[in-house]
Amino acid sequence: MISEYTSISGNIFFNGKMRSGTISFDGGTIEFKEGTPSGSATIGTLIPAPINSHTHIGDSFVREEPSGNLAEVVGPGGFKERQYRSHGPEEIKGGILATMELMRLRGTASFIDFREGGPQGSQLLKESGNLPLPVILGRPWEESDRTLDVADGAGMSSISDHDIEFLNKVAEKCHRLGKIFAIHVSEDHREDIDTILSMKPDLLIHCLECTDRDLKSISEEGVPVVITPRSNIFFGKRPDYQKFLKRGISTFIGTDNVMTVVPDVLLEVEFLYLWQRSMTYMSPELILSMATEWPRKFLKRHHITGIEDKFLFFGGARLSAYEIVSRSAMHDSAVVRLVP
Repeated sequence: MISEYTSISGNIFFNGKMRSGTISFDGGTIEFKEGTPSGSATIGTLIPAPINSHTHIGDSFVREEPSGNLAEVVGPGGFKERQYRSHGPEEIKGGILATMELMRLRGTASFIDFREGGPQGSQLLKESGNLPLPVILGRPWEESDRTLDVADGAGMSSISDHDIEFLNKVAEKCHRLGKIFAIHVSEDHREDIDTILSMKPDLLIHCLECTDRDLKSISEEGVPVVITPRSNIFFGKRPDYQKFLKRGISTFIGTDNVMTVVPDVLLEVEFLYLWQRSMTYMSPELILSMATEWPRKFLKRHHITGIEDKFLFFGGARLSAYEIVSRSAMHDSAVVRLVP
């Protein structure tokens, strides 16, 4: 259940900063005002409910420990694909529902899911509910399948896994239908960024092995990148994520495969904060923006609605951005909705 409020006062995360003020509906839009009015009954800390910008929740049913390198676990014909072949849709859907409930309890407003299984896979997620809101990026098997009739776009694995001509056709269809085209890029080894950018992707995932020139090209094209720090550790990747921000790339936070990492954005921001302290410091406010405001702007730009009035509320406590990023689990929170 989502509680509803007309206004909330206290510490409000707004436009990249934690501020003292009040957020409410005013004239049909959500507005922030500096200062706390006297006598306000609803006091606490409010942030936009987080977005998990990259998941594969279809593999939630997997119980065996994945073994092998990245390609052996999630590549074509690998561990994950074999798991899918040996389990039925009801077991897969049961895992999806359990994962969505966990994300809801941990305050996730929406998640962008790369949904394997063609149109049937996308339909399975679509039938699983909308709390949190799934943004379904399906994976077409062939030109004639109907995945994009069901999904919000296409979420493709790397150019190393597909015929380029087929990828170009999927991208063209997404652009024609006004849907999102997203693709994994240079996760395990460098891939040709010019070929990838020629498809005019809306969202790139990983980009770990991109060169400085590659990142410059991504920045110039204005394409956002999603990072998944804990999943990268699982597969032995240890990048400095500041390299994306230094290039001015809009960077979002995801959790990747559920069979390897709990899909909790608040755990992910905590890990990222601690990880970057040993490398190139990222401020708590910046990390919160990567998990909340920046991906929300992306979804709004692509006409994904239903989360703009959802916030994560820590009742009774005036928390700093540092407290939320470093130890949010110590404080009770709930998703709330601002209403006029």
